[in-house]
Amino acid sequence: MARIRLFVIRFIRNLKRKIVIPPHTPLDALRRFAKVGAFVYPQHISWSKDECEPYRTASTKAIPADLMAGLVVLASVHLTWLGVREIVSFKKDPDLQDSTGLTGLILIIVECSGLAASAASMSYACNASSISRGIRELKAKYGIPNGNQIKKLDLIGFYLNSVVVSIVFIPIAFSLLNLYFRINDPIFLSLRSVSIFSPVAKLIIRVVALPLLILHCSIMNFGTIIILSNVALMFLDKLAIPKPSSNLEKQGRYLDRYRELQIIAVILNHGYYHVMPVGLGCAFLCSVSTSYMVIKFVSLIPLVSLIPAATIVLCLVGMSHFGLALLVDIEKSSAEYVRYWSSEKGYNPHWGRKLRSYRRIRFTHVGNEIRG
Repeated sequence: MARIRLFVIRFIRNLKRKIVIPPHTPLDALRRFAKVGAFVYPQHISWSKDECEPYRTASTKAIPADLMAGLVVLASVHLTWLGVREIVSFKKDPDLQDSTGLTGLILIIVECSGLAASAASMSYACNASSISRGIRELKAKYGIPNGNQIKKLDLIGFYLNSVVVSIVFIPIAFSLLNLYFRINDPIFLSLRSVSIFSPVAKLIIRVVALPLLILHCSIMNFGTIIILSNVALMFLDKLAIPKPSSNLEKQGRYLDRYRELQIIAVILNHGYYHVMPVGLGCAFLCSVSTSYMVIKFVSLIPLVSLIPAATIVLCLVGMSHFGLALLVDIEKSSAEYVRYWSSEKGYNPHWGRKLRSYRRIRFTHVGNEIRG
């Protein structure tokens, strides 16, 4: 038994040495997301290949992104109207009823994703310059932590890289489900009253438009998670309390850094002002509604159709566990940072006045006030 145990231990050790974990840091996830977004069509924000810095895309190159954003807005408005009409009407729409519940499941997912993607698309279209400038300033001054390849498993990086995979997987999965099962998808509901297209033309439009619609929603929603997570990590890396030092010049740089971070936070908060509340509300609604539909039709829904739904729910759960935790940690770290320097430099009249104006850095808003 001792020899067998020793053989197993040696085998596991040799196996661990041979297994090489590919780069999976948050920065790697951001680079992969930039490649996926650029491969599909130019987004409102373009990323440089080497430094992974964001820039506003020229208006002529961003026309496909504008068209997709308009299509998502129209689809969201149409689905919202259909949902409200179905709820208040006594005569139910027969095209929204099926025996498996797949139609309702896909409509709920597309509706919630479309509303969140509409807010993100409008924000990127209107505030691409300010968002790009804020991230560039943050990256140029302080860089992105954990940018090198690491051997240990990085949970946040692993989650963000999984989100990149989900961006590609979810549209393909829903397209295959739409071809294999009889599903009245949002494109069908929009084209059913249009008489100028033949049934074959409508089928072709559905096959092409549905994956593009879901792909755009995935890029907007999941891309926002990846970008904000990297931004939060940069903030947290520079809000760490430094080691005690008697160098007055170094202490001044630490205090000036906080003011710079406040300004950058205001710029980014302005860009994501409407994205976060709409996105979080839609994520909560999507998780609850999807879980309800799965539980209600658990004996009727095909098991293979639960894979994309489970992928979306897992991404949203990871967002609440990792992404929101990072944004909350920024406020906590900034409060500790100001508290530390108040105890160190509060006696100085000059720095005492400055420290009184240092507020907590928040990536949330209260009322109409943008906090930084």
